[in-house]
Amino acid sequence: MQGRTGDHACVLQVRDLHVTFKADGESAEALRGMNLDLRQGEIHGLVGESGAGKSVLLHTLLNLNRGASFVRTTGRVLYEERNLLELFEPEIRRIRGAEIAIVFQEPAKHLNPGLTIEEHIRDLLRYHLGVTRRPAGARTAELLELVELPLRVLRQYAFELSGGMQQRAMIALAIACNPRVLLADEPTTALDVTVQRQILELLLRLRAELGLSVLFVSHDLAVVREVADRVSVLYGGKLIENAENSALFDRALHPYTELLLRSVPSAAMRGRALNVIPGTVPDATAVPPGCAFHPRCPIAAERCAIELPELRAHHEDHSVACFFPGQLVEPAGRQG
Repeated sequence: MQGRTGDHACVLQVRDLHVTFKADGESAEALRGMNLDLRQGEIHGLVGESGAGKSVLLHTLLNLNRGASFVRTTGRVLYEERNLLELFEPEIRRIRGAEIAIVFQEPAKHLNPGLTIEEHIRDLLRYHLGVTRRPAGARTAELLELVELPLRVLRQYAFELSGGMQQRAMIALAIACNPRVLLADEPTTALDVTVQRQILELLLRLRAELGLSVLFVSHDLAVVREVADRVSVLYGGKLIENAENSALFDRALHPYTELLLRSVPSAAMRGRALNVIPGTVPDATAVPPGCAFHPRCPIAAERCAIELPELRAHHEDHSVACFFPGQLVEPAGRQG
């Protein structure tokens, strides 16, 4: 099911991105110096436990928190040589939905219950492309065919659709203006296995047909392994490992990544206790100094609690932020 990576030109670059939430006198560092490249035509997986900063990253890329008094954002999000964080609201609105679109985790919360699916798409086409009613009607029908929904859905409201149909409608809305970049925030969460696979196959097909570059957030490592070309691992608001799909899953270098992979259930583990990572993700209001993972890391040394490891290339196209990359002992009989 996994597709090929496109060329190595970057369509979106994140540089030294910091996002801090402030409330009741406390500061929570959701992103702490995030750096990330999204290449043209690739599906780039973002993984990590809840609280790692994955969804915050996607929302920040589109400036969805702009204007909130409790959020402070610094750094650069470069798209076509422009820093999206510096654009005025009318400028970023022209990009949202038209050039960079997002598929939210829970479509029912983001589809207007007072609008039909056709009205959602038609309004978006009119706003971004100035399309009149008749051409808009033809385009909405084309989009439904593209995401494999029956035409009757055009006249329906979100609450009349199943979860899988809502997600397909959300994807149709996201690709309506032929964006270059699609941000997919847990697009298969809460869907049954059959529908989940259909959505994944749809994303792969749309990437191939439309040349989309996709940032794909998921907690499900098996899903990411199946669809992503590249994978980035987030922990404590920082990127700690980044590699081609096969390199990361076959030879993880960061202890956290390796422990995450070991915790994935498999048929070979039937009847045995699941592997777990001891401890919890640090609260964003109290991220420990040094490597944020060191309190949970089985190979942490004294310097890990003091020094912050930089993300460095360890092998070709495989970067890791760890003082002891690849040194976690491999358990006997681990299934690849």
